[in-house]
Amino acid sequence: MAIGGIHYTHILTSGGLEKLEFTQTYLEQKVRLYYIRNLTTERIKDVKSAILKECHPRKGRTFKGETETFEQKIRENSYLIKEGKTLQLISSEEMKNHFERVLGRVSGKKDKASACTKIGNAFQSIGHYTDALQYYLRHFDVVIEELDKETASSVCHKIGNIYDALDDYEQAQKYYQEYLKIAEYLADQELVGRVYCRVGDIYQSLGENQKALQCFKKYLEIGEKLANQEFIGTANYRMGGAYKSLGEGQKAKAFYGSASKIGNEQGHVLIELSARLELEFF
Repeated sequence: MAIGGIHYTHILTSGGLEKLEFTQTYLEQKVRLYYIRNLTTERIKDVKSAILKECHPRKGRTFKGETETFEQKIRENSYLIKEGKTLQLISSEEMKNHFERVLGRVSGKKDKASACTKIGNAFQSIGHYTDALQYYLRHFDVVIEELDKETASSVCHKIGNIYDALDDYEQAQKYYQEYLKIAEYLADQELVGRVYCRVGDIYQSLGENQKALQCFKKYLEIGEKLANQEFIGTANYRMGGAYKSLGEGQKAKAFYGSASKIGNEQGHVLIELSARLELEFF
């Protein structure tokens, strides 16, 4: 069985079905998965039309289910599975069962870890973060130890982002620190800089402003080394925030001023406006 990337079906995607970042081939039969987002009356009609077009007799495809209750079925089931020449609407639980069957066909720790990562990516792409997290964590030790560092880096980043979104900053920090180790191993200075910024943000969320400040200083150093004005401007802005949280108003004001100036000179509008907004409070 092969598990790969995206393959587009124009009729379905143009009709309101979102292609999941997951495709598998088993016994020479390709399986594609779709998600139906925002089930408005208009969207349901578009999806129904797209599925019926896809199942036109000329294409030799069939819909598995009752077409008389089509619209109600779409309301109750937000996923579509296209297995060979058969299309079927399925529920979230049925989708998870499908993924479990996929994993049951995969042998070897490394391949299972890779499959879990791709399933996590599929769930993350449609905003189902807790489901994504479940799959990212299932073979995380294998991801770190045996998969390529770029994949491991991406998984750590995504896990950290999910925990951050869930306001679980301690867990977010744990995976961002792992992300930082991998970035340093890869000797990718731009990536290292971005991770230092994220680690600093999490320290601030935890109220550890001195640690946050040290991360932002590292971020600034890397920005200066790379002559990356966006990094430099953002680092100045973040350092202003850290000093503000530490009660050092004059230093905060100075760094906000530098951020505003860099943003203005380099055309980074968001940095400039954010810094100017902070300066209004001094």
